[in-house]
Amino acid sequence: MAEDKHSKTEKPTPKRRKEAKDEGNVAKTPDLSAWLTVLAFVALGPYTVGSLRDVFTGLFRDGESLMRRPDVLQLEPVLLSAMWGFAKTVGPIAFACMFLGVMGHVVQGGLSVSSKRFKPKWKKLNPGPGLKNMFAMQGMWTLAKTLIKFVVFGTVAYMVMTGVVTSITGTGAWSLSSVASVGADSAMTILRMIAVTGLVIAAADWIVEKRRIEKSLMMTKDEIKRESKMQEGDPHLKGAIKAKQREMGRRRMMAAVGESTVVMANPTHVAVALSYETGGGAPKVVAKGAGHLAVRIREEAQAHDVPIVRDPITTRMLYKLCEVDQVIPPDLYDAIAQVIAFVFYLDEMGRASGEHDSPVENPYGEDLPDDLTDDALGIRGLSVETEPDAGACPGGSQI
Repeated sequence: MAEDKHSKTEKPTPKRRKEAKDEGNVAKTPDLSAWLTVLAFVALGPYTVGSLRDVFTGLFRDGESLMRRPDVLQLEPVLLSAMWGFAKTVGPIAFACMFLGVMGHVVQGGLSVSSKRFKPKWKKLNPGPGLKNMFAMQGMWTLAKTLIKFVVFGTVAYMVMTGVVTSITGTGAWSLSSVASVGADSAMTILRMIAVTGLVIAAADWIVEKRRIEKSLMMTKDEIKRESKMQEGDPHLKGAIKAKQREMGRRRMMAAVGESTVVMANPTHVAVALSYETGGGAPKVVAKGAGHLAVRIREEAQAHDVPIVRDPITTRMLYKLCEVDQVIPPDLYDAIAQVIAFVFYLDEMGRASGEHDSPVENPYGEDLPDDLTDDALGIRGLSVETEPDAGACPGGSQI
């Protein structure tokens, strides 16, 4: 147990923090809201008491007048005036107390309510952990808070009341109203000082609770790894899923080859299938591949009588510049237009199927430009005999 405690050296992850918040395991002290409410009452209390005195004085005066001269029609205005005066007087202090009470919870982490906290936990009936906590740091801090409150509050009350008693007994006779006024002022002073002190203690209590919660959420390196693995998934399973997705993508691509207009070939290392519909815009690449995948594209084209045009330069430019389901760039419009026209001519002649030399003039001869070599396209070393085991088509095309 001690070894596990010392091994928790990693800060909690966002997921761990969220789980703790959902369970209601957050740093909170109810004293903060309570003392903020008391402070609001102390600040607005004198105004409220004075205003209430005026309201009741007016009510009694109007009531006495009605008793002398009963008038049913005047009863409703008197009561409405008293109710409105009471609302104006009590409303501000009630709103301030409620607002500060709510803000006391908000500043401690929001108003989240966890249903898990209301579920019965039978382990709480076990007195063992409770007795243990009495002697733990948390129990010691709770005891210290109680003692501090008792000493500070008692000292404040004693000092204020001693001063009041000394003033009253040392200055001769006092009227009852004067004693009541001084007593009320002294009570408000005591409450004000106690509220400020209580806020300081509540803030310290929140800091201690925050550190305790943070310490309890610390994780071991193994827990971090397990959580990361759960979130990201099993690498073997992810690999199998990606392999399945690649295979499905290749099947869709091969199906598109059978419906394509023409397949441009290197003639063996690279193949790109194009689809074109009259009036449908620029031709679109529906499949491309290098090595073994190029062989499969050629075989699929032959199986569906799709014409294959041997044009190393144009094919490699298509392979380099276009992705699957992308239309050809404007720079290739002229060359591909010649190829499409050639294919349509062959189709009219009934000789479209099979392999044909390109009608496009090759200005480079048998030499390839530097940007179209196998190294430049990243296809050097690809075998046409076996299918490559990769996550993407050579050249970066995801399938």
